[in-house]
Order: sequence, then structure tokens, then C-alpha cells
Amino acid sequence: MMEGLRDIPIVARGRIIMPSAGDMVEFKGRGGASFRSPDPHRHIHDLVLGNPAQLADLNDLKMASIIEFLAAAGKRLRLEDNAYLQDSFELALKAGGLAEPILRGVYDELPNLFDGDMLTAMAESTIGIAYLDGWVPARAPNEHVRVRAVGTRQLHITAGNVPVVAALTVVRGALTKSDILIKSPSNDPLTANAIARTLIDLDAGHPLVKHIAVGYWKGGDEQMDSQIVRTSRIDKITAWGGMSSVKHIQKFLSPGIDLTALNPKYSMSVIGADALSSDEAMDEAATGLSVISGFFNQTACTNTRIVYVESDTDAASIERLV
Repeated sequence: MMEGLRDIPIVARGRIIMPSAGDMVEFKGRGGASFRSPDPHRHIHDLVLGNPAQLADLNDLKMASIIEFLAAAGKRLRLEDNAYLQDSFELALKAGGLAEPILRGVYDELPNLFDGDMLTAMAESTIGIAYLDGWVPARAPNEHVRVRAVGTRQLHITAGNVPVVAALTVVRGALTKSDILIKSPSNDPLTANAIARTLIDLDAGHPLVKHIAVGYWKGGDEQMDSQIVRTSRIDKITAWGGMSSVKHIQKFLSPGIDLTALNPKYSMSVIGADALSSDEAMDEAATGLSVISGFFNQTACTNTRIVYVESDTDAASIERLV
């Protein structure tokens, strides 16, 4: 590997495909970061799951086993102990928009996202573990009807502004017993890769590992997207990021493929009149507003961008407000 140029593999359902002579593409990330990866055009069949029947092994696995596996993986996702995450952290510092202390705090949070109790509560409250593990009778008078949640083949076009997106994508795919293909972003091309490789080290033959693929290709690559986004290969898409990327992927949609578009969010805050009632209240409101506006270097979708303030409109009130 040339100095400053990282080799990033394709992770294909338990297999690690490294770039090699004749199968290597150099990509320019953000912030001057560069990396090499296997040519994704040559590995489409490694990235997608063509036969949905192959999801049977994951659908047959009980949620308790899935959560136990994720919790065990979480214990290995400590930045100080995980060489994959250390490489990812170093690259994210260069390619991303977060300062070192902030980024370190984000990575330190990764093990908590794999906490078993939290994952159990998430699966129960969002879908219901009984529905994920088997057929559940409907309520009377339709008790002859049985309902079950079944995993799907998913493409996740992730955002890289905060690396927790990669972890959440892996977790949500697992908790829905789904086969996931993660398209990594240019400003965080390695975090999802690092998590997937950690899972492989834990148990390369685990059904969950067999249903995670991670790769990078340049946004707007119509040849790649047209080959991947097909009803024979993908059931659902989750697209983060800017409006242009969401519009681009919409061009390839057809009946049978569902799109969940997590467009850029413009979060707002509302400050009530009570916050202007005293100097102390104003100081408290100003401090809270500065925190929610500025954390994560203003890169998170939850950062306040618009503020509405309840106030009289006379000159004295406006002067006090500004």
C-alpha cells in the first residue's frame, strides 16, 4: 500500500475481497483522502443476493440468538482494541468533518449501540419479537389469520457525516432479519467495513455475517446502480444524503422496490416567551440553543438550523431579543 493510500476491501457475506493487480480502482475521498478498492463493477454478484430463498437461514434464526451475537460483537467494537476501527478512525479524521475529540466520542459510543437489552427493546417496540420469530394469530374475529415479519434484500446508501450511521445500519438490518448491501459514503468509506470485518472475526459462518455486504462505488455511477437496483436483486432501498443522490436513485425504481428516502433534515427549535422573562432564563435558552446548533461540528441532521422565538413585536421586545 502506498503511503497515504489505503486498500479497502469489499466485504461479501463472510468473504474479504482485497484489491489486487487487475482488480483495483483508486477513489478520491473527501478532504484529500484517497483509497483503493476492488473494481465494484466486477463484483456485483458478490454484492447482491440474487435468490431471496437464501434468506431462510436468517429468518429461521431466533431473535435471541441474533441479539446475543450482536452484543458479543459490540464488546469487540472498542476503538482502543480494534485495528479495523483504528484504521477507520484515522481515515474518517481526514475524509470527514468532525474534529478528533468529537470523532473519538462517536467511536467510543459504538459498543453501546450493540447493547443486548437496548436491541431487545428496539426489536420489541418497533416490530415485535414474536412476529420476527414466527407466525402470530390475529385478534378476533380474524384469529384464523397468521402474520409474520419477513426479512428482505436491502440496499443502504448511507451518509458519512456521523459514523454511527454505519452501526445503526448493521443493527437495523440484523433486527429485521434482512440481507443488507451497504454502499459506503466517500466521507466515511471504512466504518461499515470495519464493523462487518469484526463480525466475520467473531464467527465467519454466522447467518448474520452471510447477509452483510459492504462496498464502495462512486455516487452517480449509473452502470453500477442499474445493475444492482433490480427487482431480482433488491427489495428495499434506504437512501441517506443530499437531494441529488436521492433523485438519482429514484431513476432506477420499479414496482416491487420500496424506497425510504432520508433526505436532508432541517431541524428547528422553538423558544417560548418564558425564555425571555429574565436574564437568567435568556442565558439558559441561549446556552441550550448553542449546544443543539453546534454539536458534531454542525454536521448532524439534528442540528438546529431555524429558530422560532415567541416574542412581542414592539421595538423594545425586538431589541431585547436580538
